[in-house]
Amino acid sequence: FEGLRYYCVTSRFFHDEKMADASNDCGADEPDIQATRKRFEVLDKKYRHLKGLSQRAVIEFEALQEKCQDYYEKYKEQEGKYLKIKGDLEKLKEVSNLALAEYENLHGKYEVEQNCRNKAEEFATNMVQENKKLKRQSQLLLSQVGEQVNLEEISSVSTDDQPLSVDAVFQEELKELKLMVESLRKEVKSTQEELTTTQNQLNSERQSHEVTKKRLMSNEKQFKQLNRVSVLALEEYNTLQQRYALETQCRVEAEKYAAEVLREKDVLDQQRKYISETTSKDEQLKKALEEITSLNKKLADERTEAEEKIKELLEDMKASKDEEYISVTEEKLHVAEEHIESLEQQLADTEKKVTEANQKVSELEKSLEEAKKQAAATPPSPVATPPPPPPPPPPPPPPPTQLIKKFMNIVGAKKRSSLKRNKAPKDPMAVAMSEMMQRIKTGNIQLKPVKSPSTTSSESDDTDAMSDLGNLLKTLKRNPSVDVGPGVSSPGADGSPVEWANIKLRKPSSSVESSKETSNSGDAGNGNNELKKVVLRKPRSHSAGDILDDRPKDEATAELKRILQRQKAAAEKGEKLIENVLLL
Repeated sequence: FEGLRYYCVTSRFFHDEKMADASNDCGADEPDIQATRKRFEVLDKKYRHLKGLSQRAVIEFEALQEKCQDYYEKYKEQEGKYLKIKGDLEKLKEVSNLALAEYENLHGKYEVEQNCRNKAEEFATNMVQENKKLKRQSQLLLSQVGEQVNLEEISSVSTDDQPLSVDAVFQEELKELKLMVESLRKEVKSTQEELTTTQNQLNSERQSHEVTKKRLMSNEKQFKQLNRVSVLALEEYNTLQQRYALETQCRVEAEKYAAEVLREKDVLDQQRKYISETTSKDEQLKKALEEITSLNKKLADERTEAEEKIKELLEDMKASKDEEYISVTEEKLHVAEEHIESLEQQLADTEKKVTEANQKVSELEKSLEEAKKQAAATPPSPVATPPPPPPPPPPPPPPPTQLIKKFMNIVGAKKRSSLKRNKAPKDPMAVAMSEMMQRIKTGNIQLKPVKSPSTTSSESDDTDAMSDLGNLLKTLKRNPSVDVGPGVSSPGADGSPVEWANIKLRKPSSSVESSKETSNSGDAGNGNNELKKVVLRKPRSHSAGDILDDRPKDEATAELKRILQRQKAAAEKGEKLIENVLLL
């Protein structure tokens, strides 16, 4: 309605304005006046139509309002009736409860009266039978005795004794009834006592039932937890067995590879001797070769020292009980990860910029070639402006050594004296790897076929226990399937051979590249003058050599990130195992 009113007011306002314009512009053109008149007529028709519609709407609204009021009054009446009926119903409920109580009392009294009546009827029947017997006996006696007995005297005596006998009978009945009432009261008291005792027993049994329910729930929870933990232990045992088999295969392959490396080293030593003999005349080349060898030795020593230091630090971290230092190191690791992420973002931005610059350079080169072709095709102009030079390429990203130095400073900021308090026992895997490296260095390698380890009594007991545990879990397992992590997968399950290409056993270093450059600059023609340095890497170990590798920044940061993620996953697994043990 407000919209209709607003429309009517606006139409009137426009009508007045148009009339005023028409009066002011009397000398204007006649076609404009006719057009305005037509518009005015159309607007007037619309206004009348809208006015009629608004009047109808107002009438309908008033009718609806009246209906609404009627319905509201009816609703109020119905609500009052409902409330009255509800009150009557509550009163009826109260009265019915009272009536039921009275009925129960009357029913009890009726039963008592009925019992008394039955007893009185029985007593009356007995008395009638006795009277009949007495009458028969008296008639027999009268027939036998005859006239010797005076009936009047007997009747007078009987009349005198009759009220006394009736009173005695009633008194006896009263005594019996009193005794019955007392016995019934005693029975009621005994039944009430029994009822209270039974109620107490019922409450105690309910409490014990609730306690047993709680214990059963806790036992079920513990059973489920034990089931889960045992399933996890089985899975970890299987994964460890698979890893052990894989590590043995890796060890065999590493020994084979080490033998090949030693052979290559011998060949390289012979080549080196030959090169030293050939280049003995040139002292500069000899000095360069000596410097290269010394640098390679220093680099290898530094790498081994860094690996040993990192291993010691990790062992001390595991064995140390300084929670504050661990928290500080974790915070530092988080800071390093954030720094690595920021550097990765910077790298991505720089790569985008480099790609854009390369695209621009390629476009400019294409435009230059097109311009050259056009210049060659067209006659030479008197003065040709040279094309602008291409923009300089962006600066290369900083080497990853700064990032590695920062990471090493963050890790080694704390005093090492606090870490060397509690030294952990030696890792058997590390001992085995050190023995293998010593054998490789000395050359005492005997390539033999891999034999399965001899199963001792303890190992057989362990395997039997684990197999028993697996069978028990299969029988007791309620869930149809157990979720296995996506990372765990049994090798050889698909029947595919182990991919040894994915295992990194070699890694090039910056010294290799420098040696290659020097050798190429010295003797480009000779193929035997290329010095190759091979660095043996321990299989499946994350050492400082991975961090100190002079690779491009993307690879170094990605490798650092992988190492940190693996360390995190191992720490989380250890925490989960500790939590499960504590729960048990």
